[in-house]
Amino acid sequence: MDGMDVPDGPQASSKVSVPAEADFLYAYSTVPGYYSWRNSVNGSWFIQSLTEVFEENAERMDILRMLTRVNARVSTFKSRTGEYYSDSKRQVSSIVSMLRKELYFFPEKVTEKK
Repeated sequence: MDGMDVPDGPQASSKVSVPAEADFLYAYSTVPGYYSWRNSVNGSWFIQSLTEVFEENAERMDILRMLTRVNARVSTFKSRTGEYYSDSKRQVSSIVSMLRKELYFFPEKVTEKK
């Protein structure tokens, strides 16, 4: 059998193995090389957004969709420091996903609604 005859996906009878890096998800408060802003009373923009989005959507939405909404929300904040070098700055969070499937925190609730 030459290389052209090898199927792309796993066969029903074959054992499935995945790379060691599979099924990881990293959520960073900002992109590398930039500051992550924090309000001294309310906390970081990223954590504020993360908790709000997850509280609103965790029972019906997968984590990547929620993190995309977190990115959108974080990007609306603007610093107000009064200093020329740090005033009116923005930030966007970053998602790195090696997930192979949708990930839900409450899968039984999601399947009940379908």
